Order: sequence, then C-alpha cells, then structure tokens
Amino acid sequence: MVDQQHGSDRHATRMPTPAWQSLSPEAARRIVHELCAHVRARFPDRIDDAAIETLVTGVLEHWHSGPLRDAAGEPVRGLRADANRAALAWLRAAGSIPAGSHEYDDLFAETVFHGQFDATEIRAGMREWVTEGRALDVSIVTYYLDVADLDGRPPLPSAIALRLRTLEHPLTKASVEDALTDFYSLLETRRGREADPR
Repeated sequence: MVDQQHGSDRHATRMPTPAWQSLSPEAARRIVHELCAHVRARFPDRIDDAAIETLVTGVLEHWHSGPLRDAAGEPVRGLRADANRAALAWLRAAGSIPAGSHEYDDLFAETVFHGQFDATEIRAGMREWVTEGRALDVSIVTYYLDVADLDGRPPLPSAIALRLRTLEHPLTKASVEDALTDFYSLLETRRGREADPR
C-alpha cells in the first residue's frame, strides 16, 4: 500500500476532474473546513489561516483518485497526510522548521506511507534493505522520499521509473509500485515483530 495519489498517473496526459469539484458547494466547504482544522491542530499557531486554506485547496486540486472520506466519514488518511506534507513544505520554505532536524524528520515521516510510521521506523527499514543488498529498491524509496520532501507531495511511480530507469534496470511503473508496496509491508512486518518478539 502506498499513497493513494499514485493511482493518478494511469492517464498522465489527461487528468480526471478532482473529486472535490463534484461535491455540492456545502460539502466542498465542509471538507475544506475539516482539513484546515486538521492542519491547524497539527501545526498550532505556525501557519496563518489564509495560507492554510490555500494549501488545503491545492491538496484537494491534486487529489484525483480514491474517496475523499473514510468509512467513519472523516477525510481519508492519505488526504490528511497530503495536507500535512503541504504544510510542512510551507514551514520549511518559511524557515520555521530546519530541514534535517529531528522535528522535521518526525513530521515528514507522518506525511508519507499514510503517516503510519515514524522516521526511526523508516530508517530501520531502509537499513534492512541495504543489508539485504536491495540497492535498486533502496534507490526507489530514497527517490520517493526525496521528491516528496522537496516538492511537497510524492512523485508518481511512472516518474520514478523514468528517472531511475537504466539499461541494466528497465524499471516500469508497476515495478516501482511493487517496491513501494514491499517497503510498506516491510515496515508493517518489522512493527509486528517488535510488538511480539517471540
């Protein structure tokens, strides 16, 4: 499982209409309000309301796949993670959180892989793959994290494949998706092992 945004590059030349634009005006205002409240609570007193609304609207404009709400009626986790990531990029650009600091790393970890894992878990997973000699998979995850950090949202699998493809490693969109999904599964497995060391 990777961020829902990945599904959006099935038709790279023609993007579907963002899901939130099909909502009624009242429903659209409500989800904007809820995501703004989420960002405000996550980064209290650090971003002004106008900037938060601009960030949230941008996130919704880029949300092209998957539902907007979960079974409980809340904005889906991936959408909230995208809003967090946009806010974090704004704070970094404003110089409010130094890139590379422990605070930044921990906050950034909450914005990728649906916010399920912290920075320590992600680093440990990368080290395990390095030890196993999975150099290509490590480069895929590293590129994914680097671009998500720099651009404020994760790159599409097709873009990763295009960037890292070589004659020796003819990457495809599907192989990148498999690597990201494998990494997510690895992190889940590691967490399960730590919770039950038997």
